[in-house]
Amino acid sequence: MIKGTTKVIVKYFDAIRGNELGSIPAGTQITADRNQVQWLHLTSIGGVVITREAWASAGNKNQYISWTYVPDPPPAKRVTNTITVYDDGSIDVTPA
Repeated sequence: MIKGTTKVIVKYFDAIRGNELGSIPAGTQITADRNQVQWLHLTSIGGVVITREAWASAGNKNQYISWTYVPDPPPAKRVTNTITVYDDGSIDVTPA
């Protein structure tokens, strides 16, 4: 995973050097899943998940977006319990 922050207003596109989709204000947090020649494949902008192709140039010296690779968060631990509801309305929860 890539996390970064825009340094200036950054335009983003539907492909590398593709059609412009919009712009991202300076100081906005972004996440991306890959980097191709300093073009970041965006997965979120300002905490909002991107569900379509969206690419932004970080600049050849990161002059537009300051970014770094970060480890993916560990998967959430799955918890399984057995819930028993009795005729009298009481409930019993038993960890599996």
